Amino acid sequence: MAVVENPTANEQVDLTTIPVSPGGDKPEAGATSSSDDNKWTLWFTKPPSGKGDNWNDLLKEVITFDSVEEFWGIYNNIAPVSELALKSDYHLFKAGVLQGEAQRRH
Repeated sequence: MAVVENPTANEQVDLTTIPVSPGGDKPEAGATSSSDDNKWTLWFTKPPSGKGDNWNDLLKEVITFDSVEEFWGIYNNIAPVSELALKSDYHLFKAGVLQGEAQRRH
């Protein structure tokens, strides 16, 4: 996987890959997982194009995890916020929170 360089606000961010370090570490073998109630999802918001983008259209689900070991494995291998494009963000939500909102609107 490739590291996202620090593009300017006008450049498009390639969201086919998540911004992680190349050859990133995987969670340790034997790491224990907790129940489904403790799943979390990391989301990424790409910079708006300036054409009246809807926030939901800019949001991309990156990965869902359920253990502290997985969290640190992800955290240690994603691009630091300081290297993200302007007006892009990471978000961490309980798994299913955003999907539930989308389903309620339809």
